[in-house]
Amino acid sequence: DREVIAMGRVFFMIIALTEPVMAFSFALGGALRGGGDPISPFVYASVSDLVVVILAGYLMAVQFQMGFAGIALGIALSAVTRAIPTMLKFRKGMWKTIRL
Repeated sequence: DREVIAMGRVFFMIIALTEPVMAFSFALGGALRGGGDPISPFVYASVSDLVVVILAGYLMAVQFQMGFAGIALGIALSAVTRAIPTMLKFRKGMWKTIRL
């Protein structure tokens, strides 16, 4: 169906543009966990996945009537809201002094 293909194209284009941000946050989150700080990446991931995706996805898809593209934008926004605090925490460098 042409409509489904068009919706999928928009969805995957938005997600594809967000992939580098997702990879960045996953890598830094893994570095923090490996450095002895498993709580921060867990909190950032939980908030971005459970709050931002659902809230932003709903608002954009339903309230702003963006449909499927709104859900993709919610996922993209979630990646950014995970990457920024993860990067800031990593750059702070406190994980370097954690002794297990």
